[in-house]
Amino acid sequence: RSDAPVTVETAVLENDHLKAVLLPGLGGRLWSLYSKAEGRELLFRNPALRIANLAIRGAWFSGGIEWNLGHTGHHVFTCAPLYCCRVTAPDGEEFLRMYQYEAIEGQVLQLDFHLPDGAAQLAVQVRIENTRPGESPLYWWTNTAVPLTGHTRVFSASGQVLHQLQMTEYGKNPGFGRCEMPCPPTMHGADASYPWRIPFSTEYFFQNERTEPAPWEVAAEEDGRGFFERSTQPLYARKMFCWGIGQGGRHWCDYLAQPGQGDYIEIQAGLAPSQLHTARIAGRGVVQFVQLFGAFTAPAAAVAGEWNEALPGVEAAVESLLPAARVNALAALYAEKALLPGGELLCTGDERGGLERLRRQAA
Repeated sequence: RSDAPVTVETAVLENDHLKAVLLPGLGGRLWSLYSKAEGRELLFRNPALRIANLAIRGAWFSGGIEWNLGHTGHHVFTCAPLYCCRVTAPDGEEFLRMYQYEAIEGQVLQLDFHLPDGAAQLAVQVRIENTRPGESPLYWWTNTAVPLTGHTRVFSASGQVLHQLQMTEYGKNPGFGRCEMPCPPTMHGADASYPWRIPFSTEYFFQNERTEPAPWEVAAEEDGRGFFERSTQPLYARKMFCWGIGQGGRHWCDYLAQPGQGDYIEIQAGLAPSQLHTARIAGRGVVQFVQLFGAFTAPAAAVAGEWNEALPGVEAAVESLLPAARVNALAALYAEKALLPGGELLCTGDERGGLERLRRQAA
């Protein structure tokens, strides 16, 4: 936990609207997404790089956007390098590709980052390929850290949520209950769409319809500004995680950053009802979707008032900023570009994919 300065290799995508900074050597984490138009950072950009003894490999840090594939929890590449290359499409667009072989489930992860001229949102085309002949579990969650204030409020398309039941005794979690937003029974009347009002570390999962044309989630401030993301199917589920405003939760935020500078929540997107569920991927199958990230703006009145009454106004603002038809049109375009061969290699990943190729050749 030294405070000594470190140099971290970054990959940068930039246009007139946004500047995106990625960390290929640390799981491809999207470390920063800066809105030039609004002059503000859209993500929780941690003031320190604090690697903590958390997650599968005892190595995890807070901030930005992480991409979790494979085993339940934060993925094994959280603090490991991904391969990174530049790709040039026939239409002239240059974009960034990161990829890696996930050896536990035998799946190949490919992330194509698109920020063409004029785009107001960063697009990430996610392509997961099952290299094995049989059906396999498929775990995916996109975890986005956004700043937390006393007025931060979270919305998604459905008011139906799975909420985490609290521990009945130390070490035993009874699971989830289903309820309607905004007041899960465990909140004792508190509006859980305002994470700052929640006294303990918890999470809840929005159960959006699998027929929703372009699922979304918003974290907005009192003035109507904030962050939003939108995707294609099958990425339908959404989640809010917070550390809670109790002493322990505030300590975790300080511990993972700098004292007084670590307040954040995560809004997440997944392929299953909760992080204790998994989806499935067919033998030799491919699952893909596109997810877009950008600045949310709406009149302050649109994010105020009772949650269910505010929801239509928030949904209308999301549709105005990024129509569902546009999301699906971009998905079709980027799915084609995902099949383009990689170009100039910018960063190398670890040895797992190479070892798997040698194993197959020997077999």
